[in-house]
Amino acid sequence: MTKKVEKYPISDLVRQRRRDLGMTQDDFAKAVDRTRFWVINLEKGESRQTGKPFEVEPLMCVRIADVLALDPVQVLTAAKIPENEWPNFSNIVAKSDFVRHIDITRLTIKQQDLITDLVNELKERNIDAGLDKKGGNA
Repeated sequence: MTKKVEKYPISDLVRQRRRDLGMTQDDFAKAVDRTRFWVINLEKGESRQTGKPFEVEPLMCVRIADVLALDPVQVLTAAKIPENEWPNFSNIVAKSDFVRHIDITRLTIKQQDLITDLVNELKERNIDAGLDKKGGNA
């Protein structure tokens, strides 16, 4: 009887997105400055050395998101990283079109209120236009 290891959603997410982009495991490994064996472990969801579930550090999740043009929040969530361990996004510049989390705490209260009002207005307009969260029709 073989032991079944619980896969992390990040395993399937990374493998599928890498393939969709036409990247080999070697290409992806070089892009995130890791070895191909690291990518294999990530995509398997377990460490070949220990047999334990493979874990990814929060900053590496952000790097993966950048390389694969994914939402960093999606990658952190797929890696099962608790929100209190997420990196400070205010210093991170994303190349992705999918930025959902920004730190506005350094802004004045008036600036925070303006941004909050703007985001809420955009959400309402999307709902009124029949658009779902992914930008498609509801």
